Amino acid sequence: MGSYVVAHALSAVGIFAVTLLIDLTLVSQGARLAAWGEAGASAAFGSILLAPLTLVMWRLGIVRLAQYLLAALVLFPPATLLTAMFYPLIGLSIMPPEGYPWVDESRLLAFEMSVRLVRASVATPIYLFTFWAIYHNRLGRGVV
Repeated sequence: MGSYVVAHALSAVGIFAVTLLIDLTLVSQGARLAAWGEAGASAAFGSILLAPLTLVMWRLGIVRLAQYLLAALVLFPPATLLTAMFYPLIGLSIMPPEGYPWVDESRLLAFEMSVRLVRASVATPIYLFTFWAIYHNRLGRGVV
């Protein structure tokens, strides 16, 4: 059980690092967001969702790297949409750079969700690859 938790914790660090890099790049291009807060929330939400989902994946027989990465393609869109409703509750949002001509509510929401989906399309495979590499490959747990 300890190695399972350690693998998930290190995977969360992977999400944090990757999303922080993406967020700092967005900030350098003028996007308005709290990069450290967004990265921390992504790591927390990713861990909360993906830790139990890996147990479900094992029940379905998903233990090989290719299967994990295929599962990432299936998991990230609904997981991102699910977590998107919690960001306003903690006061985090992603806004386009100042001076964009479109500022109505629906377009701002579309901008924010597209950025979140792009971040998740990178972060989810990183999380699952890191978990697989540590838990299955490095520690020799289960089938590799």
